[in-house]
Amino acid sequence: MIYYELAILGGIFILALVALASFGRPMAEAYAEKVKLESREAGSEKTIKLEKRVEELEKQLDQVTSQMLQMQETLEFTSNLVDSKIQLKQDRSEKESA
Repeated sequence: MIYYELAILGGIFILALVALASFGRPMAEAYAEKVKLESREAGSEKTIKLEKRVEELEKQLDQVTSQMLQMQETLEFTSNLVDSKIQLKQDRSEKESA
């Protein structure tokens, strides 16, 4: 009698495995595809946001670069102006002493 019960339980187990394989696998594949599509959509939104941020940072970097170049030109002009004033003072003092 126990053998019959084990045989029935074994049959139920095999039937459950077949049902799981026939219904569970396609459902799992469909769910995986859904998750994959959602991640692509979310990824594309993130990508768009990151691309916009990169563009903004590039614009800011260009502005900072141009400001630094202007400051460098101003500094060179000021340095040359100070050097020329020092040279004029030295020339005047040499003329006065001579």
